[in-house]
Amino acid sequence: MDGLDAGEGAAKRRRRFVRWPFRRESVELRVTHPGGNAVVMKVACRNLSAAGVSLLHSSFLHPGSACEVVLPSAAGPARVRGMIVRCQHRSGVVHEIGVRFDEAMPMRDFVGHDLFSDWYSRERVDPATLEGTVVCLMGSPLDQRVLKHFLREAAVRLRIAAGVREAVEAAAHGASLIVCDAEGAEMPPRELVSALRIGAEGIPILMIAADSHRATRERLTGIGLDAVVVRPLSQDTLLRAMAEFLLDVHGRSARGGGEAELREAWDELSRMAAQAESAMRKRDPEPLFGVCFNIRARADRAGLRAVERVADAALRALAVPGESLPEAELESLLRACQRPGREEREPGVRGSGARGEAEKG
Repeated sequence: MDGLDAGEGAAKRRRRFVRWPFRRESVELRVTHPGGNAVVMKVACRNLSAAGVSLLHSSFLHPGSACEVVLPSAAGPARVRGMIVRCQHRSGVVHEIGVRFDEAMPMRDFVGHDLFSDWYSRERVDPATLEGTVVCLMGSPLDQRVLKHFLREAAVRLRIAAGVREAVEAAAHGASLIVCDAEGAEMPPRELVSALRIGAEGIPILMIAADSHRATRERLTGIGLDAVVVRPLSQDTLLRAMAEFLLDVHGRSARGGGEAELREAWDELSRMAAQAESAMRKRDPEPLFGVCFNIRARADRAGLRAVERVADAALRALAVPGESLPEAELESLLRACQRPGREEREPGVRGSGARGEAEKG
């Protein structure tokens, strides 16, 4: 693995997604061959990205084969479906297997999630791919102007709010992301985030911090933020951070799918809920990990934050050692996966304004 990593300079520059080292001596891989025969094997894991995983095996595997890999995560074993897209002989009997995932992967569960570290999944972001409505709560006119400049090539509707109430009102009309300033707000960061969470529940919050000193870290950690970008602001870092919430793993708008895509998401969640209910009846916790993980990933991709939070709670409860299943959390998850009577996405629909359009209020 050290030898493979040492020769990756050119390939790294071409990548869309960051690959994190994720070395594991043995993970389970289930491969369905073209003829339909399924084989379970143990392979080594080299690295991981939001889009796929690199595995090492002692023999050739056919590209195009459907597969499922079991990866350790903070919430327990995660069964992730995908397809083998490449198989390269490296040396001796060693073959490197490239697997592309079927669904977006929430990387924070696999590589850790330090708000102040560079944890973003994309190597670089084309501004033109970003879509959505971003609410800006930054007191400095200069910062507002810088943000507009960074987003000048993006299909983003930027709503400038003069205060917390105005930000909540703007978000209530549909927003994909809230960007706020830790220093320029009218209240301390913890109170600010609480106020935004109450009025704009489910919308990710990205906060701009003055520095990454210990005191700042302590002030901003554990208050419910989704991301922190440290000054001085750079367009590259800010766009990579925003892309975590505005794009899915395939580069599409994370919350702009319209009614057809939303119906499809609810149909998938309903099917997954049926699988979870079946596993609950069998009192089998292992399959529940995979189902709950897939529910959370699908909800994240569809922008259904309430479902995502309930699935996350179920995963964390399942990860606690114990003899009994967390009935309350699982029942809540089953209810959350039922399609609401009124087909409506949570706050976070795509804005329809022109590129770089900024609105007051």
